[in-house]
Amino acid sequence: MLKYTLKRFVYMVMTLFVIASITFFLMKLLPGGPYQNPERITPEVKAAFDAKYGLDDPIPVQYVNFIKNLLQGDLGMSFKYANRQVTDIIADTFPNSALIGFEAVIFGTVFGLLFGIIAALKRGSFIDYSVIIIATIGVAVPSFVLGAILQYVFGVQLKILPVATWGSFAHTVLPSLTLGALVVATIARLMRTSMLDVLSSDFLKTAKSKGLNTGTIIWRHAIRNALIPVVTILATLTMALITGSLVVERIFAVPGMGDYFVTTIYTNDYTLTMGITLFYSALYIFSIFLTDVAYGLIDPRIRVAGRKE
Repeated sequence: MLKYTLKRFVYMVMTLFVIASITFFLMKLLPGGPYQNPERITPEVKAAFDAKYGLDDPIPVQYVNFIKNLLQGDLGMSFKYANRQVTDIIADTFPNSALIGFEAVIFGTVFGLLFGIIAALKRGSFIDYSVIIIATIGVAVPSFVLGAILQYVFGVQLKILPVATWGSFAHTVLPSLTLGALVVATIARLMRTSMLDVLSSDFLKTAKSKGLNTGTIIWRHAIRNALIPVVTILATLTMALITGSLVVERIFAVPGMGDYFVTTIYTNDYTLTMGITLFYSALYIFSIFLTDVAYGLIDPRIRVAGRKE
């Protein structure tokens, strides 16, 4: 297991290096520059700005400096937000996005697995059809529509939760439920399909013929094997949610990373764009790494197959 994990870790580091390099050169190919009103900037001011941020160096020199700073954990200074480090901006905004993301994942995973398992065990019943309808609605309804409905019901009519703004746990409930609806729908549908495949498999029939009770068969054999496809999507889904959702953050006035990320693209804030992109990429790649490790823990046959490659 250790060799399998180390191999996946090396792949993760190599992939992140490639992404960092591609991101750097793509940013240099973007039209325009970090100057919002270049016609109003004197040559002296522009030269001082370029010298401060190293924009007057040749591209290869900028790339080498970028990699050196990256290895030291330095993502540079933001062009738009004066005297603010990119790492400080990420550190200030990521916890807010991560909080509602984790709450959404916990809520969505618990109810998604529960609904999916029950629907599979009650296939063709009213419960099964109800879960399918709920899952379809969860995927089809846009987050801004669901968010507005939750605001109106729980914030305006019932007055039990804040409509928007940020400050306490109560402010995280509605945005978390809005994000979690998609998680519930996705996992419920996937778990139901996976459970139905496992329940009709030969090894489960063998377990029944050996006299194992229904609870043991479902818990030890059916659910465990059905979880593999869910683990595949859950890790990447988690990383996508904790890095922020622009629409949900805007609706509920959450001071997260999503708003910063869009603003940096509009203003050509190279350092902040590259910093947030690399942060997103690192989390995504790390989620894949965790998925591979989880595969090895859930199904040892995957580790064996990995050694044969």
